[in-house]
Amino acid sequence: MINKEHVPYIWRKTNQLRYEICKESLLFFAKSYLGHIFELPPSLMHKETASLLQMATIQRNNRLAIAEPYGYGLSNLVSIGYILWSICYEYETFILIVSSSKQQGSEILEAVKNELKTNPYLLNDFPEIAGKSKRHWQNNSIITRNKIKIATCRLNQRTYVNRHLGKRPSLMVFDNIDEGVEILKKKVVKKRVEKAKDMANKSIDPRGNIIAIGTMICDAMLTDIINMKNWPGWTCKKYQAVLKWATNEKLWQKWKSIYRCDSVYYYDYGSKVARKFFEDHKEAMTEGSAVLWPEHEDYCTLMDQKVSIGKEKFDAEKQNEPYYPYDSKINRARQMIRALEAEAEAEAERKRRAR
Repeated sequence: MINKEHVPYIWRKTNQLRYEICKESLLFFAKSYLGHIFELPPSLMHKETASLLQMATIQRNNRLAIAEPYGYGLSNLVSIGYILWSICYEYETFILIVSSSKQQGSEILEAVKNELKTNPYLLNDFPEIAGKSKRHWQNNSIITRNKIKIATCRLNQRTYVNRHLGKRPSLMVFDNIDEGVEILKKKVVKKRVEKAKDMANKSIDPRGNIIAIGTMICDAMLTDIINMKNWPGWTCKKYQAVLKWATNEKLWQKWKSIYRCDSVYYYDYGSKVARKFFEDHKEAMTEGSAVLWPEHEDYCTLMDQKVSIGKEKFDAEKQNEPYYPYDSKINRARQMIRALEAEAEAEAERKRRAR
């Protein structure tokens, strides 16, 4: 039994050990101090991204581009977890967050400010850093109690003269910079890509790191970097929600037919009945399949989305296979593929009914 007199000592040692482990591990920091955000076990994407970020923090002058499936929480890891980790352990001096809109940047900065002001674990273990600073605390920028500046800007803002303590940003994060660009004209998108490249070259400290994250919805900045189009020196990673497709196509055709109300299962049809059909044949229907983050989205949930939002949008949002609204050759090729797939599905359905 532990003596009551030893409890304060054990508590101090536990906090000290947590502090030291978190200093070396971004994921452990996120789980220890931001458990309300990182509730699920990390996926392979989160583990590899954390490893790349830790390495970049030490080596410096790194360029990382990471494409995630839409809604997979990479922004939480990079723009909240990584930035707070860099603040608490003073790895950076000036952090600039570049977003597609003023609102998006404000929301990210507000999340960081809220954690610094109210997170009890940060306030306990980092009393000289966490808490509201009296120095500078605005909607688009803050200076923390340990003199680290975090600022946000839109892509079209001029930020080349932004300095803090005489230095340019030591960390620049492009967070979902391509959001909404699929509705813009080709010339506008091309101009945005050139602005992003110009900002990356001119607004960063010589030893600074640049991180670009998001989803490859269409042919814009992130797609440009991942495909290595005039962006030399970047380390690129692309992740897909579905790693391997299920091999039992017959059962999945039946599932789709029930989902679309073309056939019945136990005298009923629709999405809920299709889910029941999946649960009844789960082992056979998941054979050969693999997903990136099963705790977040299982295979059936992803197939549900593929049917409901359409293959083209699913491929862009979940598989990082962007569609090209401006390229007529690629569009014609994709239309031909979709026509062939539809024809094959119709033929399979005719054969099934003939039986």
